[in-house]
Amino acid sequence: MVFKLAAVILTLGNFSFDSLDNRDMGDKVTFFPGRRKLEGTFGTVETPVSLTIGTLNYSVYLPESPDSLIEDYLGANPSVFDVGEEKIPYWAELWPSAIALGEFLLNHPEIITGKRVLEIGAGLGIPSLVAGSLNPASVDITDYLPEPLDYARLSWDLNHPDQKANIYKYDWRESLPGTFDVLLASDVAYERAAFPALLKCIDSMRGTGAVLVVSEPSRHLAGEFREALMKRPGFQGSEIYEVFRNGLRTKVFVCSILL
Repeated sequence: MVFKLAAVILTLGNFSFDSLDNRDMGDKVTFFPGRRKLEGTFGTVETPVSLTIGTLNYSVYLPESPDSLIEDYLGANPSVFDVGEEKIPYWAELWPSAIALGEFLLNHPEIITGKRVLEIGAGLGIPSLVAGSLNPASVDITDYLPEPLDYARLSWDLNHPDQKANIYKYDWRESLPGTFDVLLASDVAYERAAFPALLKCIDSMRGTGAVLVVSEPSRHLAGEFREALMKRPGFQGSEIYEVFRNGLRTKVFVCSILL
């Protein structure tokens, strides 16, 4: 499939984010003290939130207070910016780029249907949840950090109880963990030092016929990464989505590349 090179503005007016009050979730889910390095900051998850993408509604688990989680981590690790940002728990938020990538997949279901899907840097795994609704052959949800995978697993099991996903820790600086038809990456270009490894991971699938789908916000830092993608052989085009959340409008660049 070839997408239009001219940007298309799509407003996600039907995006909603609220608590689910009418669903019986049974026992609350507790992350036990000492289980992870960020001991005591996860709190207790009692109810998932409702996330509507397109015409589909998902129930998503996430920490009670993502902002506090990030602040607590930074407070406990004051030198974190000297050693890199990759362990800061940005994954705890529902980011516009993940929502936009999910909307893109709903608009182009043929990318996913019958395909083996790998999401890298998945965080809460929103694009993978959408992919699971489009009859994939398989879905692998991965992240460099183990903490978000707990939440991704809970959300997957709640939304796709009769469907299995492979959920595991994976660092994109390592060799690919298998053979895939689709590679999903949402908002992964938040640290310039990661760009070479990301592009190497992408290029490692060159010649396989796989499709890469990437979403990035209109963040200045990500511009360099977006430009590198657009110059890659097999670039199929891009679309611009607008996501409204918490009173803010975010433009998200989504593109696909045939590898």
